[in-house]
Amino acid sequence: MYREVGTAGFDAPALAQRFPNLVNPKRGGYVGGAGEHKRLADACTIHRPSALSSASWGAFQIMAYHWQRLGYESVEAFTDLMHTGEAAQLDAFVRFVMDAPALLKAMKAKKWAAFAEIYNGYDYATNLYDVKLGRAYDKYKALEVSA
Repeated sequence: MYREVGTAGFDAPALAQRFPNLVNPKRGGYVGGAGEHKRLADACTIHRPSALSSASWGAFQIMAYHWQRLGYESVEAFTDLMHTGEAAQLDAFVRFVMDAPALLKAMKAKKWAAFAEIYNGYDYATNLYDVKLGRAYDKYKALEVSA
């Protein structure tokens, strides 16, 4: 949220001092589950668009700050659509991949480690994201062949 409030014209360092658990120049602070809903609600009291933009949304955990490059009217329009269900979330993921040539290339080549690193960052291997992608691909590819 630190970057987002700064971009919106607020004094990010001052907000970080006042709300260190919400506005912080460093990544982290994830508490999980219902705690994240509370943190988002609290962050919205500081600046709603910045708070919404700072969260990841839907099954594909797309950061809302991508709303404009993905063709959404506003961050609110993006987040509202993410609440409508899996079809809207899949559409956002497709937009995201189609707008990132290196990501699309890695996916087409089935280079799961490259895809995972581009999509999730250098720490992707911590959660075996690339391994899970490969396994899921193999599982559903096998279903396609037998169908």
